[in-house]
Amino acid sequence: MFGACPACGAGVWGDPGQHMGICAGCGQQIGRWHVADALLERLAETEVTGTPAQPSRECAKAGIRLPASTIRGWIHKGKLQTDPNGRVSLSRLVPLLRERGERR
Repeated sequence: MFGACPACGAGVWGDPGQHMGICAGCGQQIGRWHVADALLERLAETEVTGTPAQPSRECAKAGIRLPASTIRGWIHKGKLQTDPNGRVSLSRLVPLLRERGERR
């Protein structure tokens, strides 16, 4: 499963390594990157904050593999700022996720 269809919200299914999938709900052919972009837009609007492990779990629920160790590394390198309580905002991870995806 690539993720949720941007048009109807049903699952978009495709073979691993394929760039296009079929929506189980509306039957449209949807590109993998279109599904990923829609998902990142939804994550950018969220107000979820927490320790690095908490946003990592939220990303996993959305189908994005982002280990807490990667988030801690971004904090250590100064790419990501925490609040005074050491918590990370999920919406602040989105630009780093996009950058990470472009390198792959």
